[in-house]
Amino acid sequence: MTTLSLLTVFLLGISMGLTACSVTCLPFLGTWTLGRGAGSRAALGDLGGFLAGKVFAYTLLGAGAGAMGRWLITTLEGNIGTLAIGGSSLVAGCWLILLANPSIWLTPSRAGTNHHGLCTTLQRIGRLPPAMLGFSLSLIPCVPLASLLAVSVQSESMLIGARYGTAFGLGTAITPLLLIIPLLGFMGREAVQEHPWLARHTQTAAGIVLLVLGIHRLYPGS
Repeated sequence: MTTLSLLTVFLLGISMGLTACSVTCLPFLGTWTLGRGAGSRAALGDLGGFLAGKVFAYTLLGAGAGAMGRWLITTLEGNIGTLAIGGSSLVAGCWLILLANPSIWLTPSRAGTNHHGLCTTLQRIGRLPPAMLGFSLSLIPCVPLASLLAVSVQSESMLIGARYGTAFGLGTAITPLLLIIPLLGFMGREAVQEHPWLARHTQTAAGIVLLVLGIHRLYPGS
């Protein structure tokens, strides 16, 4: 049985977080951040939820590989990751569109009185879409993830696999997104403050982009 130190697995995660992970995640989280236009602090909060979703996903994957062996690897080689990413992107897109256009599901007579309550509710669950995106984007098969799953399988232990997964996930959290996402949040906020009328249109446009990204994931030929 081959074992690796947690530091080695952590470094493997860093190698992914600094390269392929950022390229794959930026279109989704970047669109979300620009669409919200809520500033750098809110963007960091969204990024925190996103990264927490990734760490949680890798912990579960490591534990699952340690417990279930190659069955989990075979399952991931299917389209489960694609379906999860597509679904999460659709949820995020709908969230932004509903926040920007409450009249979509409120009648004109109730829109004025319920707008504030709707916005408050959507803001409260605003960390959920980034966390869902982080979780689902962690299911994409790649060489570093395959290495994580391989060593977790060889450990034949759910606990050791979970430790490997957590170390790997924390490594992926060291990413250029830590600089890029707050910058996008700042840019979005500045644009909205300078032109308040842009807020609704920016959120709607970002929501539509996320819907398109989600549909493209679910139906690659579309």
